[in-house]
Amino acid sequence: MDLGGSTTDGHLFGFKSWPEIMFERFADRNVTVWNGGVAGYTSSHEVIKFIRDVLPMKPDMVIIFDGYNDTCQGNPAHPYSFLQPMLMSKSRDMREEEIYMSSRQFYEEELYLQESFRDKLKSRKRENAYEFIYDLSSVFEDVHDVYMDICHVCEKGNKIIADAIYDVIKNEIR
Repeated sequence: MDLGGSTTDGHLFGFKSWPEIMFERFADRNVTVWNGGVAGYTSSHEVIKFIRDVLPMKPDMVIIFDGYNDTCQGNPAHPYSFLQPMLMSKSRDMREEEIYMSSRQFYEEELYLQESFRDKLKSRKRENAYEFIYDLSSVFEDVHDVYMDICHVCEKGNKIIADAIYDVIKNEIR
């Protein structure tokens, strides 16, 4: 079961989401992937969805891919399983810089909250306080042409995300 916001939702864009790509990675195994991503959801919404919809299904694994909506809409102190990459967390080429700068005028406060949260998370990770969090912030560091805006990526980006999550969980899948 996969939970998250619009970056997990499989119905927003005309290309494959990372959960769909993940499903394809497990095609040779008896694995079912349910995509529970809903655009706009924060971790608070996902807790409710988890209790109401996911627990009764008794999944073997739940993957949560979050970050942007919580830092924009809620309290950025919630722990995540996989912290999603955002355009602000990488070196940007000219096209990406244009996207970032045009977004910055609308999302100045949210970007500040995201940077503060990521800085706090990195310091806590150095202390080994959050062993269960996998920070994917740098997964696109040497990759360009994946961002459509400051947090949504194209199918190429979704494949990279799916591969990164797969590398973490592959040994847990029977």
